[in-house]
Amino acid sequence: MIESGSPPVAGRNKCNIDAASSLNRTGIDICVRDSNGTFVLAKIVSLPCFVPVDVGEAVGLHSALQWMSDMQFDNVDFEMDSKLTSDAFSFEQERHIRIWLHYFFLSFFVYCFIFQL
Repeated sequence: MIESGSPPVAGRNKCNIDAASSLNRTGIDICVRDSNGTFVLAKIVSLPCFVPVDVGEAVGLHSALQWMSDMQFDNVDFEMDSKLTSDAFSFEQERHIRIWLHYFFLSFFVYCFIFQL
């Protein structure tokens, strides 16, 4: 993870992940730019239910990682607004990570169970 608003190192790409939820939908935007700020790729993921923004951004990170792997991009830095999600994946705050991971996997399990994914 990189600091919000900072450009990636020259030769690397930056993938920004944002999630927003309404009463019955969650949208996840994924945008990749190069080190000059030039647009490279974008993708939108739509979930047919409400999930908390932190969970939406974690699902977005998973989608982005899978997408970057499929596209064979290996020089990507990831950025997201959710401090909770970012901290969980940067492994800097162990207690918050455990709490967040329990919360995330429980929410994701409920989502998968409801929509039979």
